[in-house]
Amino acid sequence: YNFTFKISRYTPGPSIDLGSLFKTGSNGLPDPFNPSIVIQEHLEATRRGSYRLAYGYLSAGLKAAVPLDGFIANVKSNSLLFRDISGYRFSGYEVNGTAATANGFAEYRTGGRSRIEAAFAKEGNKWRISEMNVVFQ
Repeated sequence: YNFTFKISRYTPGPSIDLGSLFKTGSNGLPDPFNPSIVIQEHLEATRRGSYRLAYGYLSAGLKAAVPLDGFIANVKSNSLLFRDISGYRFSGYEVNGTAATANGFAEYRTGGRSRIEAAFAKEGNKWRISEMNVVFQ
């Protein structure tokens, strides 16, 4: 028999902030689908160029306003915001019924960070991004 070894170089991606999984004062199990994780997953899919996956995190209302090709064009025109990210820092979120907000930062390997603020709508049992602002600081 033969052995085949696949040799590849491991390049670690940005670190995801899991701190919001354990909301202060909560005795329940952590929710991996909370808004802080959803926004980080969206940003990471965008950074990797997985535009269809990233687009899937948007709310139906936002998708109606921005088609996939418009989303991709916007991401590509702002590509500097998604390069060289070393980590995401989202310490918490607020939920009010079927709406939520989260804010935090994307930190860059070269220094600096971008402030990220997002609003969410609950669609079924998942949070979807209804609005997002990314501002380099």
